[in-house]
Amino acid sequence: RQEETRLDAQIEAFSARREEARRDVDPALLKQYDHIRLKRAGVAIAPAQGGTCGACNMGLPPQLYNQILKGLTVETCPSCIRILYVKPSE
Repeated sequence: RQEETRLDAQIEAFSARREEARRDVDPALLKQYDHIRLKRAGVAIAPAQGGTCGACNMGLPPQLYNQILKGLTVETCPSCIRILYVKPSE
């Protein structure tokens, strides 16, 4: 019971942080994110690693991967439609 109470408090804290962060996001991007999240079992973003999507493991077109590496635009995987990002180490 004690563990359940602790986890509930943690979930509440994370939910509050999530709502706070949502205020700083472009509404159109947020709408896209929410739509993908509903369609993809709660996972709307995925890392692009070595030219592949980290969620579906499909190869990304080289030009798309280069766009993701630049980080100037929001790009999605052509296969699973998740929003792609690159980890800072890459």
